[in-house]
Amino acid sequence: MAYSLRRDSGDYQILVALLVLWTATGTNFLGFKIALDEIPPFSLAAVRVLSAAAILALPLLLRAEAFRPRKHQIISCAIAAVFFVILGQGVVVAGMQGLNSGQVALIMSCVPMLSVALEAALFRRWPKRETVLALGIGLAGLLLIVRGSAGASATMVPLLLVLLGAVGWACGTILSARLRMPRDVLETTFLQFLSGGLVLAVLAGLMGESTTWVTSAGRDTYLALVWVIVIGSVLGFGSFVFLRERVDHALANSFFYTSPVIALALGAAIRGERFSAAELIGGSLAVLGVVLIVRSSMPSRPGGPSARS
Repeated sequence: MAYSLRRDSGDYQILVALLVLWTATGTNFLGFKIALDEIPPFSLAAVRVLSAAAILALPLLLRAEAFRPRKHQIISCAIAAVFFVILGQGVVVAGMQGLNSGQVALIMSCVPMLSVALEAALFRRWPKRETVLALGIGLAGLLLIVRGSAGASATMVPLLLVLLGAVGWACGTILSARLRMPRDVLETTFLQFLSGGLVLAVLAGLMGESTTWVTSAGRDTYLALVWVIVIGSVLGFGSFVFLRERVDHALANSFFYTSPVIALALGAAIRGERFSAAELIGGSLAVLGVVLIVRSSMPSRPGGPSARS
């Protein structure tokens, strides 16, 4: 069971994790688009998560207590990796080849609605009215942004791939809370990256993706790759895992509302991606949805015991 946001010292850790998560996910889309100019999609996703796993392995090895995950924990992390790493990251990156960074961020912003709907349908856990209102406002913002982006060219296959990734992330959010994974965030993130990254590497080989980029890629490509590894994977996904165990699903997935705003702004400033007044208004509604989600996750009495979501 996840806990709602509390008004105590623990809130500061949650707030920092939220800010890191929102920043990492918002900038990730631009980083992927730059790296995709020279790196094939599944190779990019595999290098990203396996490099992040290698970074996380160091503190695990330096710990005084041995890192010895149990069999059921490894299996649980591998199952979660199917949804979060393979579908939610690898397949989405593949779909990004035919879309701009803002479009992908907009499509992925439907995940909170999918999560709430799936949880209600599968487990009969109905959200609070405040959460429904926040999700509704966020959806209205999404529809405005999509309407404003309707003139952009996009093929059906990339759209379907990104939508599949969005459904995968929503399923993973719901199912992972019911899996017997390690309590430690570092261990959980490492195992998910390792298992998911190995599968992505196999997929890259099966797809016949070229490896010539290793020696031919330019400086900007490698800078983008380092960014999506360190900021996007290690800090961003680690923050998501931390939040997923401590706050409700709507708040943990709130970055799907903030990331389109950041992605649209960066895409326009750096890659010349255009957006309309409707997209600006929709982005503002998305931010409002995040604010309402945070407020609806707090108990009515300050300082009171946290309520289970």
